[in-house]
Amino acid sequence: MSDGKTPAPAPVTKEKALVPQVRDTLILLGWIAGLILIAALCWALTQPVRSRILLNATNRVLEESGSSYRLEAPAPPDVVSVPHKGTAVSLIFSAWYTVTDTGNENPLRGATAIVFTLVSGGTFFPCVAVVTGEGKVREYIPLTSYGERMMKRLPAGILRIYTSRIEGAHS
Repeated sequence: MSDGKTPAPAPVTKEKALVPQVRDTLILLGWIAGLILIAALCWALTQPVRSRILLNATNRVLEESGSSYRLEAPAPPDVVSVPHKGTAVSLIFSAWYTVTDTGNENPLRGATAIVFTLVSGGTFFPCVAVVTGEGKVREYIPLTSYGERMMKRLPAGILRIYTSRIEGAHS
């Protein structure tokens, strides 16, 4: 030190090198967790808006197709049970609504409709299944012209699978 040179830096140990790495990893994980939390809050808080938009769009399609069914409001939670083990994953992302039949003199009592995406042979198309108050599927209504064509070619086994899953989810 007396010769005017600066002292050499202390050697970096593994402990000192590890601290910034752990800190940076924790900051990154915190950002990811924050983004997931924000997305989950947005998803949960916009549920009523998304449900209303789906209801209006489905009613518009039902009216244009000449169907006498109309969705009224989201079905109360006591009508539909939580999906159990074995329930189709595609039915988890669905919406239940109360439904009326405007062309029928005998109103449907306790009827509901589920708006979901039917999957067959790698193709997806939106569909409505009208479920009676007893929990039996009354009919399927495809919501697109492509869906109408696909329903004619759909194997009966696929419809039986969806029917059993929908009836199983209805309480």
